[in-house]
Amino acid sequence: MSTRITRFPAFQVFLVLLLPIIICASCARTAPSIKQLTAQDASSTVQLNVGDTLEIALEGNPTTGYTWAVASKVPQLQQQGEWEFKRSSNLIGAGGVILLRLKAVREGEAALQLIYHRVWEKDVPPVKTFEVKVVVGKGSAAGGPGEKSR
Repeated sequence: MSTRITRFPAFQVFLVLLLPIIICASCARTAPSIKQLTAQDASSTVQLNVGDTLEIALEGNPTTGYTWAVASKVPQLQQQGEWEFKRSSNLIGAGGVILLRLKAVREGEAALQLIYHRVWEKDVPPVKTFEVKVVVGKGSAAGGPGEKSR
């Protein structure tokens, strides 16, 4: 019986060892994350990636006729679903938290302003405002207020 030794050229060994690393690196993308903001985050800057979700939770009471609304369109963000109201108690007329979800759909930066007002009161300034600077990038987010890993 003869023993046959097979020699691999250095290039083939290099490819066999390097190929799985290249494949894994190209498939490794950061999963979309959820950034949660509250009233304490007003006037801050939030970093997002395209595909990330921004959740804004602000106190409110729709039974009084007041509601939160987006003051001006921000092309980098797209609303996801309807505004959601979570009561703080089961009492009639109780306030709670109004939740808005926005998805980052385009790179860029803009000021996002929300106003708390009664829709039918046209010449009355809003009771409250909430504003943040939104920066949407395509790469890995640098963190920011309310970042929640998923």
